[in-house]
Amino acid sequence: RGLTWHGAQQEINQDCLEVGDTWLIKAKFKLVLKGTNTPVSCDPSMEWGDVECPAVNIYALSPSKDLQIHHRVRNTIETAWNGNILNQYEATFEVNNEMKNAERLVAFIDRVNPSRDVIIDDFSITKA
Repeated sequence: RGLTWHGAQQEINQDCLEVGDTWLIKAKFKLVLKGTNTPVSCDPSMEWGDVECPAVNIYALSPSKDLQIHHRVRNTIETAWNGNILNQYEATFEVNNEMKNAERLVAFIDRVNPSRDVIIDDFSITKA
């Protein structure tokens, strides 16, 4: 993983989606120095930079239309990051026309500095 947005991905089946529906993303994340088990902290309030925490993006792709739309889904759990444990992540997104009609829809882990590895547990996307 050489860039912050080259994280784990999950295809989303758009047949399950209806415009206007709300979906809940839950996960647990822990950061460690790349190639080690050494815990690393991050700052949940940061939007950009080297110390931001993992986030989920919903990526609507329609290559035939040269369309790529990112929908960043912010963590609604506002607690300080504890580098020694798996930290809770919870966020919702509302399905829009771009998501429903894209040729591909992907959820991916974003905002992880390439000098760090992210440990992911209990990742789920369910209808809210």
